[in-house]
Amino acid sequence: MKKNDMFKHIVAIRTAKNNNVIGGTGFFVKTEDKKIFLVTANHVARDTTINTDIWVRNMATGLPFAFKINQLNKMVMWLYHPIADIAILEVEPNEKLDLSLYVLSISLFEKSFTTVPERESIVTMYGMPDIYTDLEFAPFTCDSYPASNLWVSYFDVTGSQYKCFMLDKPSTQGFSGGPVISFAKADAPICYGIIHGTRQDNTGGKLAIVVHSAYLFELIEYAKNT
Repeated sequence: MKKNDMFKHIVAIRTAKNNNVIGGTGFFVKTEDKKIFLVTANHVARDTTINTDIWVRNMATGLPFAFKINQLNKMVMWLYHPIADIAILEVEPNEKLDLSLYVLSISLFEKSFTTVPERESIVTMYGMPDIYTDLEFAPFTCDSYPASNLWVSYFDVTGSQYKCFMLDKPSTQGFSGGPVISFAKADAPICYGIIHGTRQDNTGGKLAIVVHSAYLFELIEYAKNT
């Protein structure tokens, strides 16, 4: 698999609020029981409204294609992880909206907190910092090396620490919720988590924070019981 093969799986999330546009990134995932969820960062999901725009790649033209988030879920009822910066939105059946080409299998994602990418391996961050309707829908990519083993970070929304790992490059605005993927095995890529943001200090140091993908499995399990 090439990196641009993943473009069709990346979702841009745009919410207009107070004369500003709040942006983030996400993706669709299908579970073993065939349910489909939109996945993004908790802090991106909390800014959405029924009028939030979801942008994907038009598979015929390569250009951006938009629809309202309430076409996925009428009430836009997100399920937020109680401690980590990740949220899911269950996609309700909609005959007018075919998402089959955009959905990733849950088998792509790392399920165990004990597994993080090796320091020698390259991982790729995906994000959609902005959209231009007359240009190709081509998410940004940034290659990086892991900078930590399993770590913890504080999330001010939940007031809790959650498990994550760091990358040796910073993230950028609009990447929040985007997947972090290893293509070490070209025929079997692995997603290890989603972008939370950037850890920075007063020396100028900046490292991207990745929410571990094991939290996605926890959220899907929560969804089964609600």
